[in-house]
Amino acid sequence: MDYQEQLKLQAYLDGELPEAEAKAVAELLTKDQQAAALLTELRQTTESLAGFEQSIPLPESREFFWSKVRRGIEAQELRVEAAEARPTVSWSARLRRFLMPAAGVATTGPGTTPCSAPAETDARDRP
Repeated sequence: MDYQEQLKLQAYLDGELPEAEAKAVAELLTKDQQAAALLTELRQTTESLAGFEQSIPLPESREFFWSKVRRGIEAQELRVEAAEARPTVSWSARLRRFLMPAAGVATTGPGTTPCSAPAETDARDRP
């Protein structure tokens, strides 16, 4: 069994072969005892190693780190642009909106009208 056939067996085990090649390898396995034995050994090795894989955290590459920084800056810029697009009302304008009617009521007082004119005085009332 040559090296290329061994690689095809590994690809067959991993499910990486196109359908036509997978059928050819399956046919080879029925005819060749050595290929069947190698496939069994590869399958057992894969299963035994699968339980012992340790996840090792890899450090971020420099490019990945700076791409995260760039995406964060772009996201912040979008938030600022969205905030600038919204019309803002200052706190003093909001306060005036509610205090102006209250001030109008307070200056007129109860029982008076805002447009009442002073009563005309008679000439006799003058000193």
